[in-house]
Amino acid sequence: MAEFDNYLPCEQYAAAADSEKYPRFKTWLDETAGAWYFAAVTNRGRVVLRSEAYTTEAARDNGIESVNRNRDIQERYSVVQESDGHWYIILKAGNHQEIARSCPFDSEAAAQADIALCASDAVETAAVIEDYLPCEAYGGHSAAEKYPGFTTFSEEGQHYFALTGRKGKVLLRSEAYKSEASRDNGIESVLRNRDIEERYSVVQDEADGLWYVSLKAGNHQEIARSCGHDTEAAARAIIAASHSTAAVTIEDYLECAAYEGHTASDKHPGYTTFTNEEDGQHYFALLDGAGNVMLRSEGYKSTSARDNGIESVERNRDLEERYSIAQDENDGQWYISLKAGNHQEIARSCGFESEAAAAAILARSFAKPTMQVKEDYLTCNAYAGQPASEKHPGFSTFVNPEDGQHYFAMVDGHGGVILRSEGYTSAASRDNGIESVLKNRDIEERYNISQDENDGLWYVALKAGNHQEIARSCGFADKAAADGHLLHCYSREALEKIATGAGEIIEDYLPCKAYEGHPASTFKGFTIFQDPKTGLHYFAMLDDEGNVALKSEGYKDPTRRDNGIESVIRNRGIKDHWREVEDEHGHYMSLRAVNHQEIARSCHIKDKAAMLAWFLPFLGAHGGWGDDAEPEEVVPVAPLAPATKVVNTGAKAVPAAAPEAFTTAKDAAPIATTSGNDWWKWLLGLLLLGLLAWLLMRGCDGCGAKPATTSSTVGTAATDTLGKNGANLSANSGANTGVNGAANGGSTTTTANEAKPATPAASAMTCNCDAQTDPVFRPGKGTPQSLHRLGTNPEFGNSHGLSPAEFYTKLASRSSSNAVDKRFLDRMFKAMGYKNGFADAKPEMFSAVELPAGTVGNIGYSKAHKTLYARLDTQGDDLKAFHIKAANGCDLHFMKTCGNHFFFCGK
Repeated sequence: MAEFDNYLPCEQYAAAADSEKYPRFKTWLDETAGAWYFAAVTNRGRVVLRSEAYTTEAARDNGIESVNRNRDIQERYSVVQESDGHWYIILKAGNHQEIARSCPFDSEAAAQADIALCASDAVETAAVIEDYLPCEAYGGHSAAEKYPGFTTFSEEGQHYFALTGRKGKVLLRSEAYKSEASRDNGIESVLRNRDIEERYSVVQDEADGLWYVSLKAGNHQEIARSCGHDTEAAARAIIAASHSTAAVTIEDYLECAAYEGHTASDKHPGYTTFTNEEDGQHYFALLDGAGNVMLRSEGYKSTSARDNGIESVERNRDLEERYSIAQDENDGQWYISLKAGNHQEIARSCGFESEAAAAAILARSFAKPTMQVKEDYLTCNAYAGQPASEKHPGFSTFVNPEDGQHYFAMVDGHGGVILRSEGYTSAASRDNGIESVLKNRDIEERYNISQDENDGLWYVALKAGNHQEIARSCGFADKAAADGHLLHCYSREALEKIATGAGEIIEDYLPCKAYEGHPASTFKGFTIFQDPKTGLHYFAMLDDEGNVALKSEGYKDPTRRDNGIESVIRNRGIKDHWREVEDEHGHYMSLRAVNHQEIARSCHIKDKAAMLAWFLPFLGAHGGWGDDAEPEEVVPVAPLAPATKVVNTGAKAVPAAAPEAFTTAKDAAPIATTSGNDWWKWLLGLLLLGLLAWLLMRGCDGCGAKPATTSSTVGTAATDTLGKNGANLSANSGANTGVNGAANGGSTTTTANEAKPATPAASAMTCNCDAQTDPVFRPGKGTPQSLHRLGTNPEFGNSHGLSPAEFYTKLASRSSSNAVDKRFLDRMFKAMGYKNGFADAKPEMFSAVELPAGTVGNIGYSKAHKTLYARLDTQGDDLKAFHIKAANGCDLHFMKTCGNHFFFCGK
């Protein structure tokens, strides 16, 4: 934290000026000592927490922000007695480091009592005079101009307020305040706490036997109280009315007949709206498909307030827990009541003779999809290729000509069906169904995966809050495939939260030492541990020497911690997701997810150059730390680029230009993250390696022979990346045979060491794309669709952890177990010139490659092996693929991220 190990006397903090940047903080600079300080104060300016000294203003502001992040977490506080005999409140961050402490107290009890005032919303109400006035004293006063919904008044030099409801009814009242300013602070405290359910309590007064509602602030101090009520139920009704979302309605409903026969609302399908001539109030009713009144409203003073009421019904009508059935004491009828989240009734049904009759209507559900939905789904093919919805991006809509019903499908970026609907009798009710899917699709418990007894297939079903199914996936042969499909149902924002454990990370990292010496995780190259003090779960990514390379913040459970590890693996090879950061402790590298949230960071290194010297080889390795000891060789493929020049030394061919830094982290051991003293040794090694590469590129310059050049055709992919041993070529025979043959053309360079120039290799066969009849191998037309990420609709699934031979085995397994996959693979291999289809496939035909960003071709999607004309505007791991050598030159690729086929014409 701070670099000075003592606090100043409390009076120096109290005399400081208020911070303009941070409300309820005081800040100042001690110019003599060159030290920066802050203090957290109450709403009345009393110091409750004070800081030690900081060497810079920025560091002090970081300290303030840390206090703000931790001050509302009860377990971050402790009360200790120091050697001076006084007691102090200590506030610590998640890493157990002290970040602020209170002024001294004479007793432990006094210190404990003051912890409540350290909270961000705590209100110090020392200016309040105890005891309330009688309830009648709060009625009939003028409205507060500054605070709508409140009245204010003064009596005998004291100042009061009241929160009012319908027709000026007093809901909550205040005690007395010594000044108008302190009274207004009390009103603001009510505004901050009125919508927090747990801040209310209902108590019975022993003196008068009446029931009261008490509203308290975060420090448990009462800030307002209701008038007395004869019953607890009557008092509880005040709680709902006190919320800020309480509707401004006129009490009592009209007779049910008054809601019938009105025109439909243009703005809100399924509703009618009207103005009652007798009282001038505005009403609405929710209708079923036959035009019957399902729910009706009370009266509203304005059309805008009525529309707000309709929107409140829309937000709550799919939530089963918001409904109740009760008997009215006056007419003996049974009614269905719909309430908002604040427990206030927002609509009511017509009356029923019995509870069973009301329950039967409720079972039909008032959820949107039940309105005019026709049972049964169409076959999946009927939903494919339908026009996109202009109103709802990510959905397609259509009318089935056979039954005249309206349908929708939630689709992926390629148009593949993720979820499909049953039929609706109107476009408006279908759109309501889409909106219900949008509201529910990110709620995990709304999904169900089950097997259909009729066809034996597995389906993902999405249900609304009333447990009614609102959409269903296409069928899958096994449960595992259905489970895999579930992730495609979530929105991108939800997937990012799932991937990073967003919202479940505890702020602040532990010191680097705490991450050392822990057991290995099932994720290779990672260690995991649980902090015994906090119970939080952490991970660390190690370099090849076992040093901590990246460390995590704390997670509440192992599942989210493992999600964090997977997020690191996905993002560590993406250059744009790294940030170089400097703070008061030095320099570190920060790794971010796609939602810009930090998911891991390195240890601090004082010297920036040393830190970058560690980081650059890591970035060049595309995040390969922790991978197998024998790294997978990645062959870059550039189908339209000229071939790379190669220097022939007589014994081995070496690339004329070495790749960036290193291909794997094993080629350069990073410096220890806890010290910057030995980084120069690594840099020296890097310079020597560069000198060696330069000498190799020169051939044998200085031997008295000048190089002679000759042209020969060579595939771009013939140049392999540097592997574990430095300048090795891939297993291709000679420097003149590439993975893609001679499709790309080029030239090689040989030295005079040879007796004669190398004989040019015969040109490999090229693909005659125009002669192909299979649509996968026919060049696409028009504008290709831009793909910015893969994996949303996989074909053979994520295969990043597989070697080329293992991916061949995966395809062979799918071919033998799935008829659809077998037909597709046979078709592909026959189009590649293999007479017997996939039966002619061999592991040696497969190799690992990396495609250039921007490559255009035909890419597959979905388990049905559909094809889309697209451009790979992706990066990092999404460009890695398996290459399959064809007999006729029409080589095929499968992308590792999704297992989808990809073909581009190399001629």
